[in-house]
Amino acid sequence: MVLHWFRNLLTVLAVILSLHLDLSASAETRQTEDTAIRIASLSALLNSINSKLLEIDEMDALIEQAANEAQRADLLRKANALQSEKTNLERQFEEVAGGVDTTLFTADEPVAFDLQSEALAILKPLFSELQRVTSGPRELDRLEEELDLQSTLKAQARSALQSLDSLVAASPDGHLTGKLEAVRDRWQRRYDDAGNQSLVLSNQLNVRLAERESITDNLRLAFTDFVRSRGIHFLFGVLAFVGVYFFVRLIHRAIAARMVMQTGERSIYTRFIDVALHVLAFLLALLALVFVFILTNDFVLLLLTAIFVAGLAWGGVKLIPALLDELRLVLNLGPVREGERVIYGGIPWRVDNLGFQTHLSNPSLTGGRVTMPVRGLVDMQSRPFAHSERWFPCSPGDWIRLEAPMLMGKVLCQTPEFIEVRLLGGSRQTISTSTFLGGCPANLSEGFRLNRPFSIGHDHREEAAGSIPHIMEQALRDGLQQVLASRGRVIHVAARIEEVGRSTLDYNIEADFSGEAAELYEELGRQIAMILVRLANHEQWTIPNQQITLHQAAKDA
Repeated sequence: MVLHWFRNLLTVLAVILSLHLDLSASAETRQTEDTAIRIASLSALLNSINSKLLEIDEMDALIEQAANEAQRADLLRKANALQSEKTNLERQFEEVAGGVDTTLFTADEPVAFDLQSEALAILKPLFSELQRVTSGPRELDRLEEELDLQSTLKAQARSALQSLDSLVAASPDGHLTGKLEAVRDRWQRRYDDAGNQSLVLSNQLNVRLAERESITDNLRLAFTDFVRSRGIHFLFGVLAFVGVYFFVRLIHRAIAARMVMQTGERSIYTRFIDVALHVLAFLLALLALVFVFILTNDFVLLLLTAIFVAGLAWGGVKLIPALLDELRLVLNLGPVREGERVIYGGIPWRVDNLGFQTHLSNPSLTGGRVTMPVRGLVDMQSRPFAHSERWFPCSPGDWIRLEAPMLMGKVLCQTPEFIEVRLLGGSRQTISTSTFLGGCPANLSEGFRLNRPFSIGHDHREEAAGSIPHIMEQALRDGLQQVLASRGRVIHVAARIEEVGRSTLDYNIEADFSGEAAELYEELGRQIAMILVRLANHEQWTIPNQQITLHQAAKDA
């Protein structure tokens, strides 16, 4: 068993050693290939530098032989351009040989103070960070553009050489041939320079493409770099902000509770301290955030925080009038006061707590509690209310009757949004609260009255104002009570002459019932008519029919 385990261990070690040797060999091979590419690039650059030196020497000779100042100035301009090109080639040679950017070692010349320059210097770390993030793609684009340019220059130089070769071969004049050959030498150097630059740029582009990783790897590395550096700083800053803010808020709540316990109410001074502690909590939390960024020397996050705060301040200047209105409400000095009654959404609400987050309540509604920002109350107005005032026309379990839409039923549930009513027969209907209140609801559960007309003939006018009303009232009282049984009671019944018509004596029947009889509202109306008809038959009262008389116009003679 031990021997078997030992053999497995030797096998694993051998595999690890083999992988290590393979990786080392691969790394050495890659390093050898990179060295060969760099040597080829350096050789091409050196050829270009030597070519530029020859051009500069020729230009110096031409400057000494210049016939006039105008020709000399033109030759000097060309010489300066050649010198600048040679300097750039030497810089490229140093960069390829050393493998680093030489511009980092170039000292900047001192400049005079400029406010715009100083502002740009403050924003420079942010731009430098953006430049660092986008340096890879921009470098690839630059190399591809320069490679395309050198390819175009090489093609143009090749075309010029072919044209000059044909002219030299066809020229019979020796002096012209010498001048053409001198021009051809310059174009040959341009062709060689373009070729050398193309080789160098092609090698650099291949190296950059080989170094570039996949998009997934780039995202992973970028995320890892952010987490390791600024991500940690940002996390610490956010934790400091949240921690300080909630710590000050806890102290704030303790102070507010103690002041309310001592005074029994939230006075103007208590509210002012409440507002001040709100502002203080935000300012201290912001200072904690800035302090963390200063301790971590993260100037980029500090600059972003300053830009964010400046944006808040700039936006706050434009919102000062609205903020002042909200501040007056929070201090209980505005048109809406704490403990008063306000109409919101067509429903009466009680202002329980007036602050940056205001709490409204309606004790008669299910879910009748609303939390809203104080700015939602800016255009409203409250008033004191009496303890006898109702907060809603009905309660769950009450029977109601609406004018529009015409319906009658029992309230099952009432919320700030909807009222659910069970109609006679058992069906349920849901009505929006605004529609319900707009329908002038009548609460039948607290008592109701039924009015019905009844008419008899003129034959009974002697008893019309005497015994007949008493007989009607007694019959109705007895008959309706039998209909109600134990579901309510008849409170009052009255039969009064409403009008004396041409052929009828019109009575108005009034019957008042207790709220328990609300469910029989429609049935009681029908029973009144039936009781009176039976009574008329028993007492032999004449119930007149409506008579319609037609008059025929006389015909013309």
